[in-house]
Amino acid sequence: MTPEPVRARIRRLYVPNALYFITAVTKKRQQVFANEPDLKLLRETMRKVKGIHSFKMQAYVFLPDHFHLLIFVPNTTDISKVLHSMQRNFTLNYKEAHDITHKISLWQRGFWDHVIRDERDFQPFSLHSLQSGQARICVETRGLSSYQFSRVCEARVVRDWLGTYRT
Repeated sequence: MTPEPVRARIRRLYVPNALYFITAVTKKRQQVFANEPDLKLLRETMRKVKGIHSFKMQAYVFLPDHFHLLIFVPNTTDISKVLHSMQRNFTLNYKEAHDITHKISLWQRGFWDHVIRDERDFQPFSLHSLQSGQARICVETRGLSSYQFSRVCEARVVRDWLGTYRT
């Protein structure tokens, strides 16, 4: 009997009303978000999905081949539904925007998630780790220092763990 792939054995922890740190990566690290129109398409898609699943975006960082999200997921949905909807809808919108009629695969299978359990657990994923300096390091280590979004890498914190707003 052939063993089950490792990814198929991973079980996701679903916690209602939880804060999640998410990383989603494009297939074969294609630089899908390296240009402004496609990055805008991703943001528009996320806004529409937010209307469907009513999650709350706390912070995000977009890089050419992946993104990080810090999102609050209410008990009315779950993280898998949110990410599936984001990825599926972005793929459909991307195909339409680029006049692609054949089947394409833009995403690596699955995504990485971490449930933030308390403020101490939150520290590695806080504003400090999402600031443009860290994102710029990620960009530069991949030889992409000329990436036009590296100045902020779309890093934006809407509010911190305690719920106070930052600019």
